Amino acid sequence: MSQTLEDLEALAARATAGDRAALQQILNPTERPGRIMPTWAECIRYPDGYHLGRNYLPGALWEAFDAGVLVDPAEVAVGIAEAWVMCEYPLLNLDPWQWDTLFDCAGFVTDSGLSGHGQQQPAPPTLYRSAHPDYLPGMSWTTDLQTAYWFACRNRRVGHLSHDGIAVMQVDTAACPWWQPLAMFTGRDEHEWVMPQPRRALPWKALSFHELDLQSLEWQKAAS
Repeated sequence: MSQTLEDLEALAARATAGDRAALQQILNPTERPGRIMPTWAECIRYPDGYHLGRNYLPGALWEAFDAGVLVDPAEVAVGIAEAWVMCEYPLLNLDPWQWDTLFDCAGFVTDSGLSGHGQQQPAPPTLYRSAHPDYLPGMSWTTDLQTAYWFACRNRRVGHLSHDGIAVMQVDTAACPWWQPLAMFTGRDEHEWVMPQPRRALPWKALSFHELDLQSLEWQKAAS
């Protein structure tokens, strides 16, 4: 039996209030064959051709997911791949628990946005990270020491790190088997691995600017 106008208005009100079941009922009424599964591209498409700025992509991704609009794990993975890589500071735009929730839906993610839902990838043997001391144990890591050193030098130039402080933290993942990767992105040649925000102390080693500045001279000689 078809719904009355009052029924539709009540359903719309529930969806507007955040009721996911009501939203899916609107998108997929029983009389329509098949099921509508909006894509990530459709979630950020504007009729006038306007494109969201890169730092707004994480917020748009979360809003679409949290509202129950973006529910296909494969499309959530596509959204993660774009939003994480394009955004300058992903963790300043979404909290770690929100990223964890998105990754829980998508599974392991790569540059292509391929969803590894239900699959687990082993962590690389060694990971490096450089950041302001307040954000040192974070989610973005690299397997390449030279990449971590580049970020350390940038942080030093803008005053986030002191010359005599910790330049890079190194983690040997065999010592923390509970810490499993969420994504791997190589498209920007940063050899990035996304790891869960650590909920317990990581066994890590501090690498100083002094030793890395000396090491950089060896890298320059090898490249010349």
